[in-house]
Amino acid sequence: MCDIELEFEERLFHWCLRDWDRELNSDFQFLRALDKSINARRAVSVMESLEASQLARLTRMLVKRSTTPRGLERCSESLTLMDEQLIEDFQELLEQESWRESMQIPAGGFPKKKGQKRFSRRAFKKAVIAELSDVLGDKYEKCVGSEIIYETPIDQWKLVTFVDFGGRIHNLCYGHNIVNQEGENLIENYSLLRWLGISGGTQWYNLENEDSQQVAETLALLVTHFLNASKELLHCLVDSVH
Repeated sequence: MCDIELEFEERLFHWCLRDWDRELNSDFQFLRALDKSINARRAVSVMESLEASQLARLTRMLVKRSTTPRGLERCSESLTLMDEQLIEDFQELLEQESWRESMQIPAGGFPKKKGQKRFSRRAFKKAVIAELSDVLGDKYEKCVGSEIIYETPIDQWKLVTFVDFGGRIHNLCYGHNIVNQEGENLIENYSLLRWLGISGGTQWYNLENEDSQQVAETLALLVTHFLNASKELLHCLVDSVH
């Protein structure tokens, strides 16, 4: 790992800690907006049961878990035995929450609402693209399947944002790559639940037509948030290691 990558990891580690502070101080603003994301919903339910001191330890541990060993070393941090035990406890609480949710689902699943229409992926995609146009512009690349990609130049770097409109498993997921001029990734598949250390990706499930606009606006909010953060994280990055 080169000096630029290590410097970026250090900046990213501290930004993630600050972003957890923002999330806690705003009563889980972004996580609550992801009520159709299973991992986000369960994480909020578990964290609401914890005391402030427990939350502070847990959120720092989650950021440490999502940071590479070299990045932790650069930040003079490490995953301790206490951290690993906290990870196990948190995972166990998430599993208990998963079991609690499953007990509330009637046999055969929830009945469909009277007159409920099939989810319109086309209308949803149109709403998402409209919201993202204010953030990333109108130009995007269509990929194989249901994915579209935006590219946003930031100094000597490029923020690549992908949006996947899903299939059988999920209705939406997204992520960011930061790419250098040689096409090498500084980070890959980065999204809210990844930088908060909750899970490897951010997905929405079981959307209904009435969810489309709210989810589109939430996605645009998350993308704007990390776009602004990327400008801060990448500012004079190359100069700082020379």
